[in-house]
Amino acid sequence: MTATYKTLDANFLAKCIKQKPAWKDGTTATTLLILNGHTAFISNVGDSQAILCRYDAVTAEHRPIVLTVEHSAARYEERIRIQQQGGRVKDDRIEGILEGTLVGFLRR
Repeated sequence: MTATYKTLDANFLAKCIKQKPAWKDGTTATTLLILNGHTAFISNVGDSQAILCRYDAVTAEHRPIVLTVEHSAARYEERIRIQQQGGRVKDDRIEGILEGTLVGFLRR
């Protein structure tokens, strides 16, 4: 999944650079891969999130189970990770421009 995210990011950035004026947009993604009907791999990039809704028969209520963590520069852990990789965070944005933390700072 990481390789796919990196390829999509590179392709998107290449297209952004060709535009006049250059695009400064971005995107987020959440991916769920289910194998053999019972094994799930979940990943996310940016501030997207995966949440499972589980029904509790005892209380007769649905309850959310958060499956991912947002990659937002507003989160302390994410800000530190970006800075450790040479990035700068200003006003909860990378370099003061990008809101999401995908571009150039994918987890390795």
